[in-house]
Amino acid sequence: MDQRLQDTLAKALAWEKQGNWVDAVARRNEALDLLLARTERTPTPRPLDPTDSLETLGEVHKPSKRSHDYLHRYWKHFRDVQFTARKVVEVGVQTERSINMWEEFFPNATIFGLDIDPVCQNYAGGRKKIFIGDQTDERFQLEFIKETGGDFDIVIDDGLHSTYSMLKTFSYLYPALNDHGIYVIEDVQKKPAILQFLAQLMEFVNYMPPDFDLLNWPGLSAFGDSAPWLARNTIGVSFHRYIAFIERGFNPRDNRYLIEAEEFQRRVREQQDGVRAAAEELELAGLPVTQESLVAKLGRRSAHHVDRYLKGKG
Repeated sequence: MDQRLQDTLAKALAWEKQGNWVDAVARRNEALDLLLARTERTPTPRPLDPTDSLETLGEVHKPSKRSHDYLHRYWKHFRDVQFTARKVVEVGVQTERSINMWEEFFPNATIFGLDIDPVCQNYAGGRKKIFIGDQTDERFQLEFIKETGGDFDIVIDDGLHSTYSMLKTFSYLYPALNDHGIYVIEDVQKKPAILQFLAQLMEFVNYMPPDFDLLNWPGLSAFGDSAPWLARNTIGVSFHRYIAFIERGFNPRDNRYLIEAEEFQRRVREQQDGVRAAAEELELAGLPVTQESLVAKLGRRSAHHVDRYLKGKG
């Protein structure tokens, strides 16, 4: 192995041992440059996606969100609901560019625009409805939700862009989404409290009840009311530069492959009976009953059942 490659890998390992994975990754990238004789690449803009109809509309309507490259991100998240969405909310109107684009992109949806500036009422018409008010005002939010009936497919917060306004608006409009709606927060840069909140949501996506045995995960089809509401109703968080997408859903029930608790316990008992029988056979043969010997007898796929059995014996 080339000495430079060895030295670079050694530096990566040193960072790894310190728990500094950021620098470990960077050094291993350098190592791969040496290993593959890669030359330094000049950063270039991503190529346009010819199937991305939202970017095409952006060229026509020129909304401000286009300059942040948001439309390509929106396309990835919205294309599957483009024709099924019925209610789309955008908080923060300012001009007619964005809501006109959404009206064209979502052909079967009513577009609800919320803004504090009365001038924005001039942009209503067609399938566009404008509501004038402060997005942080409770009465305004409740009246808006009551009048429209909630059950929104999509909510986009492109409003005041303050930490407080983002969190306050989320607290009303996220629960007002339909069961599998999508909530978007734009311009989250340099807002540590928002990033912390998004990190908390990601933890909720992976929520486990306290003291839950991870070996039982296939039978965890419901959390129960003791779990936080956001943990039970959030199934995904996607983050791109300056913009975050939060997916509402039934957590963990959206996973159609989970097993109901009673059936899961029946299968566990069946598997444990098999492990127990294998352990008895080993004992009768005068062989040690260990994790290795049981897995060797039953196969690698039995490893977690073996672990469960040995844990119960301990």
